[in-house]
Amino acid sequence: MRAAIGRLQSSERIAERLSKSEADPKEYFTTLFERSKELASSAAEPNGFNPRTVAAGSVYLASLAMRPKTFSQREAGESLGIKEYTVREYCSRRLNEEFVTPGGPQVRPVKCGPPLGGHVS
Repeated sequence: MRAAIGRLQSSERIAERLSKSEADPKEYFTTLFERSKELASSAAEPNGFNPRTVAAGSVYLASLAMRPKTFSQREAGESLGIKEYTVREYCSRRLNEEFVTPGGPQVRPVKCGPPLGGHVS
């Protein structure tokens, strides 16, 4: 988790975004680290994801609750050398575990396209 946040902190693009929003970088990343740790530790189980994926996904999910939004799924994944779609898959599974009623609609891990397992007419 520290490695991901450290790499995000050193990104010039992210520093620029924080500067434009007048956010204090030290406060932002301290809060982000604490929230990310809470999310990672509250996960029921890793569901087959490696620790780097859990860390990047937790950092990204924690960032969604913070303003301003300063980085993307791609940037969260790149911070630990994993692909954007892996972060997206982890986040969608995690959100389904936490917030979706069993049997109800699921959060889809794809940006767009037909339903998973569905056919396009």
